[in-house]
Formats: sequence, C-alpha cells, structure tokens
Amino acid sequence: YQAGQTLLFAVLSLFTVIALEMNWVGHLTAMVVAGVGFGLISIFFLYKRGYLKLRLRKLYVKDFLMFGVPMVPHQLGGWLRTQGDKLLIVSFIGGAATGTFSVGQQLALVMLILTTSINKALYPSLFQILSSQPDMAQKREVVKKSYKIALGITLVGALGFILTPFFYPYLLGERFQSALSITQLIIVAMVFEAFYYIVVNYIFYSKQTRILAKITLSMAMVHILLSIILITVFGFDYHAIAYSMIFSGFIQFLLVWWFSNHVYPMPWFTFYKNTINES
Repeated sequence: YQAGQTLLFAVLSLFTVIALEMNWVGHLTAMVVAGVGFGLISIFFLYKRGYLKLRLRKLYVKDFLMFGVPMVPHQLGGWLRTQGDKLLIVSFIGGAATGTFSVGQQLALVMLILTTSINKALYPSLFQILSSQPDMAQKREVVKKSYKIALGITLVGALGFILTPFFYPYLLGERFQSALSITQLIIVAMVFEAFYYIVVNYIFYSKQTRILAKITLSMAMVHILLSIILITVFGFDYHAIAYSMIFSGFIQFLLVWWFSNHVYPMPWFTFYKNTINES
C-alpha cells in the first residue's frame, strides 16, 4: 500500500514537474492526489471488510489516543524532513530551483519504495516474535537478520549512487541533468532512513510513540535550521537541503536506535556470543 502510494507520488511528481513544467505546484499537486486517492481507497476497503463500525469502546479509544495522538507530530516531522524543504528552496533560492530539486528527489525515492516495502513485509513477523517473549537466542537471530538487511540496503544504495550517472541521461532531458548530484545525495539519506525503519518498530511495539514524536520532530527542526544556515551563511544552493537531510537522518537513526534499545533491549552488540544456557 505505502509503496504504491510512494510510487504514484513519484510518477505524478515527475510528470507534473517535467512534462507540465509546474515546478513546486506540480510537486504539491502530486502529493495531494496520491494522499487523497489512497486515503479514499483505504476507506473503501475498510468499509467492504466491515471494519468501519460506529461503535466506541472506552478501552480502545484510550489506547488509540495514547498511541495515535503522538503520531501527528511524528508524521509532521517526517513531512518536514522529506517534503517541507520545497518551501525553503522557494523562500531562499527561488521557485525555478524547486523543479530541479524535486526531479532529483523523486528519482531517489526508488530507494524509499524499496525500504518501506521491506519494512511493511517484515514488521508483522517481528511483532509476532516480540509478542512471544523470545529468549536471548531468538533475539540474537533477529539482530543478525537486521544487520543482514542493513548490509543489503547499503549495497543497493552504493550501487544506486555509482550507477545513477550512467542511466540519468536516458531518463531526463538536458534541462534536468544538474539534478544528478541531488539524486545521489538523497540516495545516501534514504539509506539512513532505511536504518531508521529497522530499529523504530521496537518503539511502535512498546507503544512509546510520545518520545518518538519528540525525536523525529526535533530532527525536523534541526534539518530546517541547518539547511537555512548552509544556504544563508555558507552560500550553498539547494544541495544544502540534501546535505542537511543526510545529517539529520543519521542523527535521527542513532537516537531512535538508542531509544528503541531502551524500551526493548536487544543484543545489538552481543549477537555473536554463544547462546548456550542463556534465555
């Protein structure tokens, strides 16, 4: 579902920005169309499967509010880091640069489609393992698989970074060739985003979304502030946004990793030890 929404968003963004030359308006239009469209599809399937019922239970409402309300600033923080940067470019650099940046960003979102797809496929099995009160041996197996996934994503990101210059001229016209470096930089940022996905599910399982929201929203503020400083003080162009995205993404990953291990300890640094007689 999320991979489909991201793919539709990327395709519509490229079409509106490149073919229709709508710049940031096209990017915003693609975001609205993809979000509203998939929202309506979700409501339809929820209704068809009988999940939409006007029956409130106090326990469920309380649980929903405790888990769901902090997700609002959490989602806002994610949006500010990945999409709100267009406002910075328009304000400090100019509307013309927004189109070039958006094109470079959308091509890099192939990495995001890959990582979100992997996350959506694996987190149900992770939740099942965590709910079964796993022993230390099982936890170490989970950690080993997590590191293997992280290594695989790193390799894919490295290949994408290296190979992008070879196919870029065939995908885009001469006008957007300057977006190549943006695509490469955001691929690096998406690798750290993938690492974040690997560790954040322990926080969701523990229902500690309040602290998670503080971390992600704080990192969004850091991203915006650093971008402004790089542009206004050091004279960077829109590449400042990509550099800031890499930095804030890396710090966010480290903070979420630390907090996830605090709420649900895992043997991230002892997974290689002997598991005999341990539980």
